Amino acid sequence: MYWNYRIVQKSDSDFENNVSYSIHEIYYDENGNMESMTEQSVSFHTGSVKDLAKMMLEALEKPVVVWDEKLKNLLKQQKFKGILYEYETR
Repeated sequence: MYWNYRIVQKSDSDFENNVSYSIHEIYYDENGNMESMTEQSVSFHTGSVKDLAKMMLEALEKPVVVWDEKLKNLLKQQKFKGILYEYETR
């Protein structure tokens, strides 16, 4: 299993375009299929601005993950006691 930071898009009426964006840790199986993600967005802690920028840029370089009905169903499939949502890839 490996993970990376990804931007997640969610519907959110608090914003003008009705969507919001946050960064989450996304976890993958040995075949590279998304299988789980953090429930809450992450905050970055690092020792330098350069490292912080690198971490954020890596998330920006990947496609946005859209929080849709499939991802909402993860709430029903919690795998790791509320820390991660299981992502069904089949």
